[in-house]
Amino acid sequence: KKIFYYSLPITLSSAVQYGGDLLDNKMIKGRLLDAGFTEFVSKSYHGAFMAMRQLINVPVALVTALCISILPAIASAYAVKDIKKVSERAAYGFNLCYTVSVPVIAAMIVFSQPIYKLLGYGDSNYMLLTAAAASVLLLGTMHLQSSVLQGVNRMFTSSAFLCLCVVLKAVTNYFLVAIPGINVYGAIIATYISYLIPVALNHLVLTKKVGIELPLHKIIARPFVASVVMVAISAPVYFLLNFLVGLIFKGY
Repeated sequence: KKIFYYSLPITLSSAVQYGGDLLDNKMIKGRLLDAGFTEFVSKSYHGAFMAMRQLINVPVALVTALCISILPAIASAYAVKDIKKVSERAAYGFNLCYTVSVPVIAAMIVFSQPIYKLLGYGDSNYMLLTAAAASVLLLGTMHLQSSVLQGVNRMFTSSAFLCLCVVLKAVTNYFLVAIPGINVYGAIIATYISYLIPVALNHLVLTKKVGIELPLHKIIARPFVASVVMVAISAPVYFLLNFLVGLIFKGY
């Protein structure tokens, strides 16, 4: 009974985490058709969005691995009711998450067009990556919060908020994607809305109900500053080299 009790919400959480991608895959094309777009345009938008999702899933895979590794450390500290150690280990996990995700987000925003050129995705849809890049931060935060909640024996709370995330995504996708002026960007807006609310609810439970000290604004400060410095140096260097290489090989 104990194995079933603990495995059910953890399994459900793992399944629900990929529910958003499944909803996007199933809903976007149909809602674009309902918005009045042709079959060809709907397929083109849908394909561009799913290609962008594959890029977003790269840093998410790293964060997911981190979530799996941090859960036993949180659970062992909570088992002896050492809330201070739980807070320290949770903060360490979020620090690692933001150290990975924030620079990746900055790079995706600034270098989305070169990334698309390098991968052969073309020049027309790179703004999708620019618009969706910051969702990596929310998704990583939500996954880590879920792992911490599972570690402090709040597994069904974690599962409930993840289910809420999927419901919000389905509803907002349904209405926003069908607006012609928004089209496929509606799915990106839906992603932000569906992640932001569970992240806020998770944070309230962890800080108010469990008593974990989790100053996310302080934890993210250093990775953010480092990412700004990275972009401030790398962007001018890239565009200068791109200009010089273009001049050198102009005739070829």
